[in-house]
Amino acid sequence: MSALEEWKAIVEYHRKQLVAAEKKVQELSPVVEEEPEQLSPSEMKKRVIALAAAESSAYKRDWKKAVNDGGLLENVQGILCEAYPSLKSSDSNDGTPITKVMEVIGKKDSLKRQEFELRVIERLYKNGSFNEENGGIDTFEDTAGGCDEITWDVACELVAE
Repeated sequence: MSALEEWKAIVEYHRKQLVAAEKKVQELSPVVEEEPEQLSPSEMKKRVIALAAAESSAYKRDWKKAVNDGGLLENVQGILCEAYPSLKSSDSNDGTPITKVMEVIGKKDSLKRQEFELRVIERLYKNGSFNEENGGIDTFEDTAGGCDEITWDVACELVAE
């Protein structure tokens, strides 16, 4: 057998071994589920606006304006963003294990996190937390009124459920 034929045989042997190794790696590799896509900012706003579907047309108009122009969604998200490190602390969440907390609030920049934010906003809405005494809507822009504490309390409630 010539040197060229020997090398061709070696290549063929390694090619077969590579195919077998790749097949074994495929078998042993865990199935990685793809993260579902996040909601777009406009879809998030749409869902928050939908909370007021059963209200009067004047309230719906004011609510939509608070969400689209007043930054209500972004303001609550900002408050929650600042609260996440504390939510993960066992001192702050009545000893709830971090795995359960993360299961509820989700990872940063995930659909699960967005769903948590929407649940917080829905609970705040149902509690009347956005209603001002003069009939207006509090967009939670100014935290001096305690909206950060209210948001924190709701987030903790949802984690504990």
